[in-house]
Amino acid sequence: MNFSGALPRLFMMLVAFAIGAMLFRTGVSEGLKTVIASEPPPAKVEQAPSFTGWAGCGLDEAGRFENPLRCRMEMRAAQSTPTIAPAPVQMMTRHESEKASGWFLLAGLAFPIALGGAALLMLTSYFGPGREDPESEEV
Repeated sequence: MNFSGALPRLFMMLVAFAIGAMLFRTGVSEGLKTVIASEPPPAKVEQAPSFTGWAGCGLDEAGRFENPLRCRMEMRAAQSTPTIAPAPVQMMTRHESEKASGWFLLAGLAFPIALGGAALLMLTSYFGPGREDPESEEV
């Protein structure tokens, strides 16, 4: 192939840019999939909170409590905070971390690799075998 014209060089740069964009997109999406898949599932809520503590407060027609101090004490007594047992935070395994970092490394180097490959291809076709050197002509 001879990439000596402007149109083939422009075409090669566009192809290299498209390949770099696809590599970047693939690297980022696969890296994020790995990170998201390694997260622990959300903690399950045992029971939805109930608001029955307001029943004994006796609201009047204006929406005020008849006895606000008694109501506050009843509400505090009715509230029971569930105790959650402390547990260590689940983290990514070493294999998952290396896999995600590899994908993100590919995403970071996608454009330099693609554009460098296109430049190397153009240089080898321009200066490669089969190309005559104008300076080596015998006079």
